[in-house]
Amino acid sequence: MSDACATVHKLANGLSRHYFPFEETEIPSNGIYILFQKGEKGHGLERIVRIGTHKEERRDIEAKLISTVSWCDGCQPSRRWIGKSSPKPKIVQSGLWQEQKLWNTPLNADDIVRLSKLT
Repeated sequence: MSDACATVHKLANGLSRHYFPFEETEIPSNGIYILFQKGEKGHGLERIVRIGTHKEERRDIEAKLISTVSWCDGCQPSRRWIGKSSPKPKIVQSGLWQEQKLWNTPLNADDIVRLSKLT
């Protein structure tokens, strides 16, 4: 699981970033979003702390991305991660700012190839 998660982190860390305030026209309307948090590291890169999408056709890959990151032992939250204070046990346990789609079916080799072509 750690290899797939490391690949996801490498791909995601190489994408363009958007910061507040931003131009709405610069944000893709049909993509999957990945959030990072300052000070959090995973696989030697900025650690993914949330994944989501607004389009139905992207839900499968979103779910597999979330599962891959939630299963990974190589990108645990830091001791100081603010999410450890969450009243929601799944957030504390997963190290992600989400409660759904955790610890399910992760990305497989074909999914990684497909994801690499999208970035």
